Amino acid sequence: MGKASCPLASLAIYDTIKNVVPDVRTIGMGLTASGASLILVGGSNTKRFAFPHTRVLIHQPSASRFVGTPREIELEAAEMFKLRDVIADIYSQDTGRPVNEIQNDMERDTYMSATEAQAYGIVDRVIKEKEKKKKK
Repeated sequence: MGKASCPLASLAIYDTIKNVVPDVRTIGMGLTASGASLILVGGSNTKRFAFPHTRVLIHQPSASRFVGTPREIELEAAEMFKLRDVIADIYSQDTGRPVNEIQNDMERDTYMSATEAQAYGIVDRVIKEKEKKKKK
């Protein structure tokens, strides 16, 4: 599976989350990067969480290869730009941030702490240690 398959698989999971009847809770842990951050932001509103030490990474999709004829490379690049726009639209819709801001942030690897991801709108709440103990 090439790199282009990963965003497509993540988009398939995102679409499933958005089209099932029950609310879907998403929880970020460890490094929630690339397609995983797309899935994280896709959780139901108010049900997107992150553990305190989670790192969230957003960036633009990358091509699986740059070999072949110039036409093949051109076609793959065009698909990557379309995919980039779709992903930026999703982040914009789910975070409330403007598409141009999302696209700018996706130009490079943008790492966020759990609290930065909350401020950005990717998660709704950071799960605190005391909250976990209270629920036992």
